[in-house]
Amino acid sequence: MGFGEKLAQYLKDNKIDQKELAKLLDVKEQTVSAYITGKNNPTYARFMQICSQLKVDANYFMDSYEDIKGIIPKLSQEDQQIISSYQKLPDSDKRIVDFILRIGECDTNTEPIVTEIQKIYYLPVYQQDVAAGSGQLGFDQKHEMEEFRESNMPKKISYGIKIEGNSMETDNDNNIPDGCTILVTTEFDYDELVGEAVVVNINGVLVCKEYNIAKDGHLWLKSRNRNKENEDKHIYNIDGIKIIGKVVKVIKPNEHE
Repeated sequence: MGFGEKLAQYLKDNKIDQKELAKLLDVKEQTVSAYITGKNNPTYARFMQICSQLKVDANYFMDSYEDIKGIIPKLSQEDQQIISSYQKLPDSDKRIVDFILRIGECDTNTEPIVTEIQKIYYLPVYQQDVAAGSGQLGFDQKHEMEEFRESNMPKKISYGIKIEGNSMETDNDNNIPDGCTILVTTEFDYDELVGEAVVVNINGVLVCKEYNIAKDGHLWLKSRNRNKENEDKHIYNIDGIKIIGKVVKVIKPNEHE
């Protein structure tokens, strides 16, 4: 009995229709039909997914391996143990394995199953807003550890802090909208700050602005929203001015909840 026949028999015995299996695999129903009729064979990665979703030991399909030469090779005992271990993993760990193996990307009949893996980060977030505008008094040191689920997180993050105001709002990738959380690093090189969003303590008042040097050499803390250019900060005397962090990532409101 070949792979397609065994798959069809399993679905029949367990009262699972092709549409339901297609949904579990995130493929078209025609793809499942092609597996069953033998018009198309699953990739090795897809085979692993079928075993996982149906909760079937790989040995159930062993007799059919030689019928799918070049696509699903006959498994060694070690390979069988790997698949068995994979099936026992919690779903979160399976997604990590799927990402590493690029499950679904080898099957040209379907869209990729996994596009990115999110990791969980716990970071201190100060509850006092930093104004992208007129400014708030400096850190009151009250913070909470917040959870962020991100797939692309900078390596160096010191803390997060809330933004209040829209002087840094834009319609492009530099957007720092009202109500967002900015993730900040305290490790930066002053020579590389031009054009970067920074958190600045101005005599005890915190603001988030874009760091620039004006033509005459004074520090220009610029509002990216040019409708709010009246809120720019032109600093001619740096006494009492401290750059306390560079913005490395912007988390939009509700984005990490």
